[in-house]
Amino acid sequence: MFSASPSGKTRLSPEHIGGSPGWKPVHMSQYVAEDQLTWVKSQTIFTPVYNDESIIVDIVKRGGVTVPAHDESTPREHRHHQGAPQPHEQPREFLRGGPRDTLFYAPKSVRAAIVTCGGICPGLNSVIRELVMCLHYCYEAECVFGVRYGYEGFYGHDWMDLTPDLVGSWSLLGGTQLGTSRGGFDLPRIVDGIIAHNVNQVYILGGDGTHRGAHAIFEEVKKRKLKIAVVGIPKTIDNDIPLIDKSFGFDTAVQKAVDAIRSAHVEVKSCTNGLGLVLLMGRASGFIALEATLSSSEANACLIPEVQFKLPAFLAYMEKRIQGRGHAVVVVAEGAGLELMLDNSVEPSKDKSGNPILPEIGVFLKNAIKDHFKQKKIEINLKYIDPSYMIRSVPANAADNSYSLLLAHNAVHGAMAGFSGFTMGLVNTHYCYIPLDKVVTTRKVDPLGRQWQRVICRRGMGEAGMEGMRRGECTGDSASTLRAARLAVHSPRLIPSIPASPIPLRHITLCHWRPKGSTLRVVTTLSRGI
Repeated sequence: MFSASPSGKTRLSPEHIGGSPGWKPVHMSQYVAEDQLTWVKSQTIFTPVYNDESIIVDIVKRGGVTVPAHDESTPREHRHHQGAPQPHEQPREFLRGGPRDTLFYAPKSVRAAIVTCGGICPGLNSVIRELVMCLHYCYEAECVFGVRYGYEGFYGHDWMDLTPDLVGSWSLLGGTQLGTSRGGFDLPRIVDGIIAHNVNQVYILGGDGTHRGAHAIFEEVKKRKLKIAVVGIPKTIDNDIPLIDKSFGFDTAVQKAVDAIRSAHVEVKSCTNGLGLVLLMGRASGFIALEATLSSSEANACLIPEVQFKLPAFLAYMEKRIQGRGHAVVVVAEGAGLELMLDNSVEPSKDKSGNPILPEIGVFLKNAIKDHFKQKKIEINLKYIDPSYMIRSVPANAADNSYSLLLAHNAVHGAMAGFSGFTMGLVNTHYCYIPLDKVVTTRKVDPLGRQWQRVICRRGMGEAGMEGMRRGECTGDSASTLRAARLAVHSPRLIPSIPASPIPLRHITLCHWRPKGSTLRVVTTLSRGI
């Protein structure tokens, strides 16, 4: 890919870096001073990948023709969302993560710093541990610092010396042993603190706000032409970082959320007219609530920020459920129902990270449910469960520990090869280097996507007054339509009529299976199905 000159001062040109335009990471040889250019033959045991080896996403083969793909989670006519490339756009192509044959740092010269910012989540200690272990055992780096309490630790707190012996058991612990904080971002003081400690690799663990800060640090380092690699590792319990398949700790959080839902179900089944209300994390996106609802199979309603719901219809649905089944479980994300509580004319206050301070939807719904059933003179036993901080403070499970290791190792490989200004992410099951500026927005649940449709079809929540549930056009009649469709599949006779609904019939599969001898015969199929 490149051959070092006798002086060892060779620059890696942009065309020698994998990735499509706009999606390439930056190699430090493109901007650091010439006297800082060094190339060292890697001595690690890892099988290297090529410097320009990349992963192409957004490509499908349809009708024998290779074309840029839209989001395959929704029907073709609705695939114009979440940043999916349009037919005339070039597909995204990311540089593949992994070890390189040639290093940009002499291993003994590495002085690395690790910082965790924002809220805690399962797996933070695992990532810290694996960063230290990879630097020490794979590359023989001897100096790794831990920056205490987030960005303010670069200039306001003493740093820790991280050694394999110290971090060896950290993966068994929840939270972050380095401490964390929100805010405290002072760019000049942060970069000055990095320079004062003679650090040449910085690993930053955090969410979209933290990555905005990491990108600013990278731009400042690049502006000063410093040989300092700035590397991000996405951390968010809400799983709302764009582009990546999922963030570490999310599986653990969902498992703990499922435990809370099941506890609520046991409670409400054990009393008369029991109604369980489970509040889960999800400020701007409802991924935890969605996945926990699907995984538990015991929630009767799922309320998320991306899908509005009408309070009167929701309360009527709860009343019908209590009267019909004697119990109900509701899962609600903390950012749901803001339109019911906020005055749009008043700007909400914000925390140190710049996030709006949200009103408590759990308390709001609890009071609304109590008042509704009191007016109806129906006695209920309401169980309000808020496990929010419990699900994010536990240690990572086995899957998240393994995922944390792979993210950390690939991040170190990228920094040692001289790449900077990237975050480490799993994209379409491949570990890739993603430019920092591509992950500074928030990903949301797609109300038109199949995952949300599975929630609706599984729980029959059309009667809860939730708008935009199927293809953005559902009303309360949709649940009865879907039930009729499902019933038709299993009925030995054709259902004579389908309730009127704005859902186009081509979106519903209606089958008539009539016994003929010992076999079942399909009579009519109107669409691809759900």
